[in-house]
Amino acid sequence: MTDDLSAPIQGKSRNALFGIPTPFVVLSFLIVFSATLAGWIFLVDDPLGGEPRKVVELADTETALSSSDIGVIGLRTNLDEEPGGRSNKDQTEKTTTDDDPGPPPVDVVTVRDPTDPTIDAIAITPREQLLEKTAAGFLPKVASDGTSPAQAYARPVDAATLNANLPRVAIVVGGIGLSAGTSDQALEALPVDVTLAFAPYGQRLDNLVRKARQKGHELVLQVPMEPYDFPNNDPGPHTLLTSLKPTENLDRLHWVLAQMTTYAGVVNYMGARYSSDDSAFGATLKELQKRGLYYVDDGSSPRSQALNLTQEIDMPSLRADLIVDGLPDGPSIEGRLLQLEAIARERGLAVGVASAYPISIDVINRWAREAEDRGIVLVPISAAIQSRADAG
Repeated sequence: MTDDLSAPIQGKSRNALFGIPTPFVVLSFLIVFSATLAGWIFLVDDPLGGEPRKVVELADTETALSSSDIGVIGLRTNLDEEPGGRSNKDQTEKTTTDDDPGPPPVDVVTVRDPTDPTIDAIAITPREQLLEKTAAGFLPKVASDGTSPAQAYARPVDAATLNANLPRVAIVVGGIGLSAGTSDQALEALPVDVTLAFAPYGQRLDNLVRKARQKGHELVLQVPMEPYDFPNNDPGPHTLLTSLKPTENLDRLHWVLAQMTTYAGVVNYMGARYSSDDSAFGATLKELQKRGLYYVDDGSSPRSQALNLTQEIDMPSLRADLIVDGLPDGPSIEGRLLQLEAIARERGLAVGVASAYPISIDVINRWAREAEDRGIVLVPISAAIQSRADAG
């Protein structure tokens, strides 16, 4: 019989170390190892610790920009002074109209046409001297020095282009603002010499107008007018009607004119009946002429009195030769654009109007690139109006 005093010592060495039970030793080691690992993770911010690394030297690739790389040349702010007291007046032009908390965009920002550094700057946002504050909103007006919105917001064309004896084509694409998708497509794809016509009911108009001006487009505003089949065919709210009193049509016209800024002229939207009414339409044209705008007749109505009435009041105007996308399919639009080219080669100038359909935008964009190689010059509508005025 054996007991603890008589049992062999070797028997105890297999289950204990220095008299400490082996399970207790193993558990203590695990606790110490875990505590050490946790301390390393929390105290040493190196999530990749332990992974293999290689240090690679990077070459300096920064390249300095020249002034020709930057299109905007006249950014301004409303700050009178920079920190430190240096005046900004020699760099900027402050044009805030008054202390009214309303939203009129009155800063003047100019940008040089990035496609042609030889021509003048283009105003992106409206100039205070060309705005009249009314109950309807801010309306265009002729400045005290005689400058009109038609002059101030026209897209400049360099003298070499005007003097070149090349056939010219002007195109107005309307309906901008009604669809976000097609509006963005038009702004991205259409050449800058295509004039954009904005609908007064459009969404995000301020944003779209600013983008269009930043790109360099000349803008016109579409004015809804009464067609013969009204109200079955309704251009929309605030349509000018032959049945309304002159003051009522004037109120509606002011509402339309106040929906955006920086446009140089207006173009009819529908309006076959209204534009045939000398009295109602004549009063509208006089108001537009007083405000320094030009008028574009889209050529959709043979009864329109636009040219006769505008000549009577010496108002800049023009009638389009063709509706480019009356049939909105690719082959038809391509054919109409070739017709425009033929008219331009025969008369020196041709004017087309189109709507901002995706197919129209795509075909006009492709045609414009190819037409230039055929000797056709694309010009904004204001240059076309001036060309026809010069030709008598």
